[in-house]
Amino acid sequence: MRIIVKSRHSRRHDRERQIEDAMTYRLQAGAAKVALDHKRERPMPLPLAVGLAEGYSERALERMARRHRP
Repeated sequence: MRIIVKSRHSRRHDRERQIEDAMTYRLQAGAAKVALDHKRERPMPLPLAVGLAEGYSERALERMARRHRP
């Protein structure tokens, strides 16, 4: 029987990836909230908000805004 033990080095990289993924999800959720505001209430001249608002439905943007993944 062979036991695989993660070294401290590989765990550090796993932790960095988790942090990076969490930041990505937070950024996407924030952008979705801005796109929802753009679509529903007030047009904003932000290219990201305009692109998301045109590319996704309100329901999809709501899901993206609620989604959070640590």
